[in-house]
Amino acid sequence: MLDAVKNPDADAIKALAQKSDHLALRRIVTAEGDAWYWPFEQATHREAANALGLAYDRPPGAGDVVFVD
Repeated sequence: MLDAVKNPDADAIKALAQKSDHLALRRIVTAEGDAWYWPFEQATHREAANALGLAYDRPPGAGDVVFVD
């Protein structure tokens, strides 16, 4: 299951990060400016892009990762 959230505020980002063992999220920002976040362990950027129907062309290892403390 992918717990992806579109355009979350700071509080929602912190809450979502609590679902991650590493307190980390992956993020994709679309060409339209929408930002999608999900717990790091749930999916790679490619897997999430496919599941969400998003365009994604970065190579493996080049995606955005957000750490929350």
